[in-house]
Amino acid sequence: MKVDAGGPVRAGGGPGLRRNSAGPAGRFTVESQAGAPSAPLSGGAPLASMSALLAVQAAEDPLDCRSRGRKCGASLLDRLEEIRLGLLSDGIPRHALRSLAAELKLSRADCGDPALAAILGEIELRALVELAKYDDSATA
Repeated sequence: MKVDAGGPVRAGGGPGLRRNSAGPAGRFTVESQAGAPSAPLSGGAPLASMSALLAVQAAEDPLDCRSRGRKCGASLLDRLEEIRLGLLSDGIPRHALRSLAAELKLSRADCGDPALAAILGEIELRALVELAKYDDSATA
C-alpha cells in the first residue's frame, strides 16, 4: 500500500492553536470558532417585593451584635482602667468619668447572647461601683 501526500498537512476546521502571523514567531493564539451559536441572553429574575427586601436588610446579624458588644466591653474596661490609675495617683480625670457614664447609657442594648450580656452587666456594675466611690469621696 502506498501513501501519497498530495499537499501540505493542514489543521482541522475546528478551533485550535495556530501561529499568529501578526505576533512574534513562536507564539500561538486560540482561534475562535466563526459562526458558532452563542448562548441566548435571558432577562433578569423578577424582583421580590420591597417589604421582603427591607425585612432582610433589617435583620440583625448575630456576629455584628457580638462584635459591637465586645468593642463596647473593651471600651468600658479601658475607661475603668483610667479611673483605677486615677485612684492610684489621687486624681481621677473628670473626662474619664463622663465618658464612662455616657458609655454605660449606650451599652444597655441586649445582643441575645446571654454570656456576653452577663459579662457586659458585670462591667457596668463595676463601673457604677467606681462612680459611687468617686461620688462618696468627692462629698467627704
